[in-house]
Amino acid sequence: MGIDKYSDLGSLIMRTAPKDREEEWQRILESYTGDKNNLRDIIVKAKTGNPFEAVSRLRLKEIKTAEEEDGKKRALGTSNPGRIVYNKLYVFGIEGNPSEEIQLGTISLNKLVSAFGTSHQQEMIASKNYEPRIENSISSRLEDYIKNPERLQEIGNSGIRRKILSILNAEADKKLLDIIKSLNREIYSEMLSSMKFNSSYADVDMGLSPMGWLYKHKDDFSNEVKELILQRNDPFCRPEDTSAIDSVLLSIEASSRPFSTKAVLGGFLDDVQYIEKLPDENPVIQKYGRPDLTRVVSVIKQDTITRNDASNVFNSFSMRDFREEYAGLQDARYPEIGKMIAEWEKAIKEGDGVKEDCLGESVPNRLRKEYGFAGLTRDEKKAIMDTIVDTALGIDGSGYKRALPLAMMDERRESLVIASRKARYNIAHGIETQEDLKGSDKGISGNSIDSVDNFEREKGISVLEVIKRYDARLRRRSYIQDRDSIAELAEHGLYDKKSGLEEITAAAKELVPADPDVKRKLKELYDDEMVVNIRCFDESLEYLTKDEADSWSIIVQRYDDIQGLIGDRTDLAEIVARKHEIASRRIIEIEVNRSISAKAGSYEDLTLNCVGVEFINVEEMRNQVDSLTKAEALPEEWYEKLEFIVSFDAKPFLERMEVKGADSNSWKYVQDAVRRKEEYAFSKQTIKSVKETYETIEGMLQYDNNLLVDDQGFSEARISDQFNIHVAGDYNREKFKKEVSRFFNYSGDGMRLYKSFSKATIIDILQKLESFNTKYKTELRAEIV
Repeated sequence: MGIDKYSDLGSLIMRTAPKDREEEWQRILESYTGDKNNLRDIIVKAKTGNPFEAVSRLRLKEIKTAEEEDGKKRALGTSNPGRIVYNKLYVFGIEGNPSEEIQLGTISLNKLVSAFGTSHQQEMIASKNYEPRIENSISSRLEDYIKNPERLQEIGNSGIRRKILSILNAEADKKLLDIIKSLNREIYSEMLSSMKFNSSYADVDMGLSPMGWLYKHKDDFSNEVKELILQRNDPFCRPEDTSAIDSVLLSIEASSRPFSTKAVLGGFLDDVQYIEKLPDENPVIQKYGRPDLTRVVSVIKQDTITRNDASNVFNSFSMRDFREEYAGLQDARYPEIGKMIAEWEKAIKEGDGVKEDCLGESVPNRLRKEYGFAGLTRDEKKAIMDTIVDTALGIDGSGYKRALPLAMMDERRESLVIASRKARYNIAHGIETQEDLKGSDKGISGNSIDSVDNFEREKGISVLEVIKRYDARLRRRSYIQDRDSIAELAEHGLYDKKSGLEEITAAAKELVPADPDVKRKLKELYDDEMVVNIRCFDESLEYLTKDEADSWSIIVQRYDDIQGLIGDRTDLAEIVARKHEIASRRIIEIEVNRSISAKAGSYEDLTLNCVGVEFINVEEMRNQVDSLTKAEALPEEWYEKLEFIVSFDAKPFLERMEVKGADSNSWKYVQDAVRRKEEYAFSKQTIKSVKETYETIEGMLQYDNNLLVDDQGFSEARISDQFNIHVAGDYNREKFKKEVSRFFNYSGDGMRLYKSFSKATIIDILQKLESFNTKYKTELRAEIV
């Protein structure tokens, strides 16, 4: 296949070969398997027979990738020398000759680089200044002609000289110098690299170079321009004269040829919109600012646009520089990509070139057996291949970052991030190839694996934060399988869309982290011995519901008010000490209302409530403590009165007060308090009620002394002392027992109590006996026996 050194192309190349490298060049030509027409086209457009020099002067301007229209791939353009390309097309400019551009497919480019882009040449290329040399550009030469007409004498052909001078004079009113100044900014490098589609695809004359378009439309121009176009194609025209002609025609084409504005500016304007969404603090924004299109807005609105007008748009902002720097900044956030790229290159690159099966659209099956490709999707593998191939074939290394739109770079980077993290995860679990993945319960694969960055961007919360909130508050009311696997994946920057994680995310987002300062103030209140309860406060909570957070916030806002409501603490220690002595005791309350009722209760904190904080009312606590007396502090005589009013003996007198006597439970409470005084306390009201009730009953204990034959110390006895009496005389025994007392039995000479009773009961009997005598006209007397 190769190139014969005696062929036209071979002869042209070998004439430039150094004497000491002729054999080496001949071997390279004979082994070259690339398209000969491609090589010839590059050599011609680079204006050098040296293929190494020609390749070194290629400048990557754009990488076009396949797009679909109506379900079919749309042609990207034509690859030199004329083949239509559908998958991927690299567009190059030629340093020093911006009127020309080279379009190459992936395979063609790889063969050129493999043959003529040796590592020695790459080092030589890397040492050069890649920016076009403006002082040698065609546009600079034309400007020199305008400023210095005498330079036209350098043109050997007088006819060409005359025609150029005529055109320059004719175009003077069209501000040709302004056009030239735009061209001096190297519009062919800057403009075409930013096009969404290549210039040859942006107008109806697909595939025509600037000079080809001029030739096709030569009849649309003046005779001078038409003649100059024809003269330029004269094979006998001297190279230096051709260069002079090019400088004129190039400016005419730049200001005349119409392109689709949408096609030319589409990619640039997409990037403008992308940049507008970036935050002001972005360092690349701070360095380059934002695009300002106010001066070119009228041009943007037109359906068609010329190269010259487009140059004004593109020159308004350094988009290529912005792209490269922004892409570098974004790449720096994901160092894992670079580490894995170095591993993946071993499967894709071959020396300085790329392996043949990685140059097409399909992903080779052999990658399944290569290190680090296990579990990756086709799109992820394709992103890896594109990055490595573009870097290798772009000749100037990272130059492809200047050629790809920002959104496309983001899309590729996202795939690389997921791929590198999946590879890292699988390798960490001993899975290096697709074969290792089979039957493994540890490996991950498939389209459901996504990056945590995307999850956080979409949900507004990180995966690890969801897991943390799940552990803290949601575990009791929600459930997710493989919680530990989700957490482990997240540690590697990944999550599985099928894990069920999204089901608890909404609930997790409703929780808010507990504010440390708020928690500190609430803890201070909670630890205050005056605070009985903060209903919504739990010191262990790291996350709160919205209601809890609102409650906490309100309490803190009212913090000073609550402190004021708790009250004066000057004698608080004494009050609290007294309260603690009382609070552990049972408290007997004696109520004398319609009945005698004794209740045994416990000490109850008297609280106030302010926005959910219950706290002791110090004043009320003081009053309550003051109102209670420890049982053992009361005198025995008070207990005698207490036991009496709850006893059976007091009931007849209580009935006269229209008060029902105490029931058995009340009597038991009192008896227990009397036995275990150290466990009881009484309120001052109870103490007072007992005293007053007793005194009232005591006032009822009056009787006729003549009713007792001999009181035997009865009148001086205590109210609880026991006595027995005997009643003698003539009376109806049945009526006596019914109206005086049922406790009497007949004893032969009268009625006698069947057992001893308290003095109070005896007085009650005597009072009834007096009434009996009055009613039945008897003179019965009682005797203490």
